[in-house]
Amino acid sequence: MAIDSPLTCYICGETTNRKTVDLLGCLKDQKAAEERYKEKFGKKAPGFIDICPDCLKNKPAYAKNVAKKYGRHD
Repeated sequence: MAIDSPLTCYICGETTNRKTVDLLGCLKDQKAAEERYKEKFGKKAPGFIDICPDCLKNKPAYAKNVAKKYGRHD
């Protein structure tokens, strides 16, 4: 089952039409992540919040801290 909603990266703020299965890769505490996302980017995330593959690769320490703080479906 794929989530039929865009995924929004917590780190870079980019929203794409990447799909996920059973929220894999998405942050567990969507509510807390959404509040912080609004503070960072000044708008509501248009989809489920995750960490995009580019940020996982290019900013691994930041991605690890975000996953530790909000949890991540793996």
